[in-house]
Amino acid sequence: MASDDKTEEFPTETDKPPQLEEKSYPLDGVELDSVSDEELGRLFRTAPILYQAGSNKIVRISQSLVLKGDGTVSKGEGETQRFAAVHGFPVPTVHRVFSLFGLYPDWPEEQSWFIVMDFVPGVSLEKAWPDLDTDTRDTVAVKVAEMIDRMQSLKISDMPPGPVDHGGDEPWRGPYFTEYGTGPFPTLQDMEDWYNHKLDVCIRLKRTSNETQRFSFTDVVLTHQDIAPRNLILQEGNQDLCLVDFGFGARKIKCDETKPVCVKCSATGRKCHGYKALTPARPARPQLCLAKSPDEFPGSLNGADYRAMQFFSEMVGPNLPGATDPYFWTDLVMQFTRFEPAVKHSVLAISALYEDVTMTSADATGSSQARRLRDNNLALAHYNIAIKHLLVMENKGLVVLVCLLFICIEILQSNREAALQHSTHGTIILGTSDALLYRWVKQWVLPLFRRLNTLNFWLGEGPDLPDLKVFRCLTPARSSNYDEAGDMIDDIFNQAFQILCQGYIYRGGSMRGQDPPPELLGQQRRIVQSLNDWHTLFGNLETRSMSTTKHSAITKTKKGFLRTFSLVRYHICRIWSNIAFALSEMVFDEHFDDYQTTVEGMLKTVENQPPGRQSKFEFEMGFIAPVLFLVMKCRYLSLRLKALRCLAVLPAPREALWERDGMYAVARRMVEIEHGVVLDRHGQIPAGVEPLRPGLPAKTMRVEQFVTETLDMTGRDVFGREVRGTKVIFFMRAADDSVRLVPDVLPGAGVELPEWLTPIKG
Repeated sequence: MASDDKTEEFPTETDKPPQLEEKSYPLDGVELDSVSDEELGRLFRTAPILYQAGSNKIVRISQSLVLKGDGTVSKGEGETQRFAAVHGFPVPTVHRVFSLFGLYPDWPEEQSWFIVMDFVPGVSLEKAWPDLDTDTRDTVAVKVAEMIDRMQSLKISDMPPGPVDHGGDEPWRGPYFTEYGTGPFPTLQDMEDWYNHKLDVCIRLKRTSNETQRFSFTDVVLTHQDIAPRNLILQEGNQDLCLVDFGFGARKIKCDETKPVCVKCSATGRKCHGYKALTPARPARPQLCLAKSPDEFPGSLNGADYRAMQFFSEMVGPNLPGATDPYFWTDLVMQFTRFEPAVKHSVLAISALYEDVTMTSADATGSSQARRLRDNNLALAHYNIAIKHLLVMENKGLVVLVCLLFICIEILQSNREAALQHSTHGTIILGTSDALLYRWVKQWVLPLFRRLNTLNFWLGEGPDLPDLKVFRCLTPARSSNYDEAGDMIDDIFNQAFQILCQGYIYRGGSMRGQDPPPELLGQQRRIVQSLNDWHTLFGNLETRSMSTTKHSAITKTKKGFLRTFSLVRYHICRIWSNIAFALSEMVFDEHFDDYQTTVEGMLKTVENQPPGRQSKFEFEMGFIAPVLFLVMKCRYLSLRLKALRCLAVLPAPREALWERDGMYAVARRMVEIEHGVVLDRHGQIPAGVEPLRPGLPAKTMRVEQFVTETLDMTGRDVFGREVRGTKVIFFMRAADDSVRLVPDVLPGAGVELPEWLTPIKG
């Protein structure tokens, strides 16, 4: 399994020198996105060195990241490691692959490649092996054997051989391709011919018999080419294995083909035993490098498809997630488009539909917009092809990824039922298959489905609630960053929403006035405790973050949105968990502090919002639904009007299945009805006008819920003036506590934004 000619290349926590134990690192607390390639190149020369052999070097740049570069590092190494990760192999996550010219003044034209990846706490198997007991050794051996078997079973025969993203301009390296490298080979047949040529050389030199079976390659599979104990990390804490070093750099020094005692062995002082007798070549499933060139699926991208893929890469992917990390869309999905047809065609469909959404005028009605999307022939063609590929897909990790893309396609078409159905199916697959064994599914796909559960709670129909067990997020010892804090509050948000739904029958349903069962009360207490734990962890994160000033303006804006998004949901969860079984709408008035803190935080985010920031569509639930809730339930008029302003300017025009203009119109109308006032075009009380009910509205004047119809009609406002818009029915309480339905009309105009917040066109 091992070669004798190379020492361990990847650093581990246990392997590092004692003097590095207490060190801080140059990018601690710094977002990687804010650091340029050139800055990383400079850090490569100054950061603490974890490993160095010849021109290969690995440096520690933060508590969680290392930078590998120079020497034999190539673009293909990082891309192959990414490829292995998305297929579920335990490898360090790659965050960036880049190259620089002129790293050394003496060679200004020399191109050096670099990889930024996760630091893996643990110890190399080579060092750990002597101290392992027999059972642990057996377990490790089985895991390694399973890893190799999975690699050789991962057949991707529709892809050409070679290093991933080799580009067709560099030789292939590794023990199967001689000391100096060879190729590249454009096809599997070309590589087969080269191997048979080498076999002919061996026959001529009488290194093998004339009857040796010829090479005949049929499958392309993934290989590492140096699965040795030094390249396996026994991870700290869980004893899982992590495979490192995909550089094909651990090559044995090969003997020259024409000398009995080779020059290379003599020059390096090694004892040369000459040539060993070659065993007959075995044609069955040869160990080849999995290959993928950037122009995968040759000839399949015509002009329109190529444009759509470029549009997704530059415009769609970065804008789809809203406040959350875009890595899933900008990196992971784009990586899959190169070798998974279902992903590629789904992305092309999303790109075409997204462009339609962004080109739709702000005053278009939902129905006309949906009709235009259904008429998008390019999107429909790719969607149908993606469905066909999904039907034969066996990898459950890929199935749930494509399921996410299908949800996005349906949401872009405002197709609520289909989107919710895909979301439900994806949740079932996550809970009943091996999909979560893939690290990338657990890290990126699972959190997306966790957040998408909100759609089922808010927009689903029927008594069934999503099963949240598969999405549970354990309380960590500390939150390392705002993304981790967001994952935890995502889980609590769903739990709080679930108990709010379960408590409805005790608040206003068939069991109104009865005591809820002990299990629900226990669940309520656990949610409150989780919220307290989250707030403590978040406070510690805030303290650490404030001590770090190394952030670009873009990073600060992104972090500000994510921070505000987490805090808004935290305060809403506090309210939900406390009123889950309350009998009166009046209990919402008891949460003034939550309202005030949330609204002030949102206003600060609005003030720091750069002009033209917003995209026109975001895939996930953003600020629309939470801020709408705040406007509905916060009856303190001054705070309420500030929240209404936030609803007008903080969210994107469309977030998942919510439309900002429609929700703003509902919220504005509620304020007018409950307080007896007609607001101006900016959603504020006109100068000199005194509301009929400036204080907290009476119970009979409160809107508890609403439903809307996409139907234009004529009605009258609170002062009897005729208006034209969309029909809405408000649910209110009569004096005897019965429910009364109040029909009304929403004005048809969209939200009027201040000039400084008007999105830039183009």
